[in-house]
Amino acid sequence: MKKLLPQRTQRPQRKIRTAVLFCFFTSVLSVSSVADSAFAQTNPLIERASKIWHIGQPEQAVQLLERAGFAGDVPAQMLLGEIREQGNTPETLLKARNWYARPALNDYTPAQRALSRVLRSDKLVEASTLPATPLNTAILAGQNSNAAAADYWLNRAADLGDADAENMLAQQHEAANDMPQALYWYERAAQHHQPSALNALAVLFWQGQVTARDTTRAVQLYRQAAELGNAPAMFNLAGLIAQGVVADDAAQIAIWLRKAATQGYGKAQLQLARMLFYGDQVTQDEREAAQWFRAAAKQNLGWAQYYLAIQLQKGRGVTRNLDDSRLWFERAALAGIAPAQYELALIYLHGFGVASDETRAKNLLQQAAAQGLAEAQALLVKLNPPATTNLVPSNETPDPANAR
Repeated sequence: MKKLLPQRTQRPQRKIRTAVLFCFFTSVLSVSSVADSAFAQTNPLIERASKIWHIGQPEQAVQLLERAGFAGDVPAQMLLGEIREQGNTPETLLKARNWYARPALNDYTPAQRALSRVLRSDKLVEASTLPATPLNTAILAGQNSNAAAADYWLNRAADLGDADAENMLAQQHEAANDMPQALYWYERAAQHHQPSALNALAVLFWQGQVTARDTTRAVQLYRQAAELGNAPAMFNLAGLIAQGVVADDAAQIAIWLRKAATQGYGKAQLQLARMLFYGDQVTQDEREAAQWFRAAAKQNLGWAQYYLAIQLQKGRGVTRNLDDSRLWFERAALAGIAPAQYELALIYLHGFGVASDETRAKNLLQQAAAQGLAEAQALLVKLNPPATTNLVPSNETPDPANAR
């Protein structure tokens, strides 16, 4: 089995379709700190707004939410911020900023995180250029720019013990190569059982680049993060089991990979598909392998695109489709996958479903050969045999005096 490399973070999906925005109701109302808050006094209004939204009257729903928001209802304010943020224009982002600011100023940490996020948008007008209203002044919090204010609010949420803010702050410090601070905030977030921070901390202890290498603690952290549902940690734990570092049953490899793959984690989808394709530690199932290869291929993983192309080319686990196969070979070749470059070269060299194009075929072969693919190197030699020069014409005798 191919070695699985430690994976750090899982990027959340940021795009939310308008049609499902009100799914946010459930997550907001389920937060105990909100449900117990003195601000959450008009939840029936929010429920009513949700019903109005779903029957196709969004403007009336927003008006109802605004009534709740202006009355100080935190869930309504958060929903309005989320709705406006999705507009992603200077005007809607400014409205989102203002809605998030209301609960943020009352130390509601999810709002502080959201406010920090909006303040980082390049599309948001600088608060320092706006009239010095009490709200604008409070949002700037003594800072001289949106970016500085964003840092202030994120730090404020982290100082208040918000685990997600602590993790985000750790990621910022790591990106800035301030590893002592990154380690500090990852530790804080991990103490609050933040799954992504647990995985990131595990990577740091496994690598031993920031702190003393501690593989035992790393494994514990990977497992803890995986059990909390962190897909990269599931992938990492599966890799450690595959390498024999963790003495779990080999069947756990596929179990953890499947859990991560089901969450949409592309690298787990690719590895699980490989196992199914080859029958490695699992019952061989080329049909299911194709499903996972396709899922990973859609996330632009080059090797998944290559394997899917092979399956489509051969009709293994899927209906044979040479046109689709070529398209996936094209994408994998662009991703730098040498075997895909070689297969695509053969297609253009022989004109399989396309016009023959020896120039393009040679170019692809050169790319694959440069990566050390022996088949490409051999075919290039065959297509471009070394030139042989007859240094001495058969009817002439060399003149030693002319030798240089």
